[in-house]
Amino acid sequence: MKSEINTLPPLEKSAEWARKAAHEGKWSESAQRWAILRKAYSEQAMAWLQGANAHIEANELDQA
Repeated sequence: MKSEINTLPPLEKSAEWARKAAHEGKWSESAQRWAILRKAYSEQAMAWLQGANAHIEANELDQA
C-alpha cells in the first residue's frame, strides 16, 4: 500500500495559497509562492502560467 505521507494534494487545492496573495494584490509574494508550487508540480502548466502572470502583474518582466 502506498504511503499517504508522500502524496501531494491536487494542484488546484494547493494553488489557493498562491491565489490568496494575488487576490490581496501581493503579486511578488504570489510569484514566489508559484515558484515553490512549480517545484512540487513541475509538469503542471497552470503552475508555470500563473507564476508568469504574477510576475507580469508585479512588473517583474524579466522573471515572467
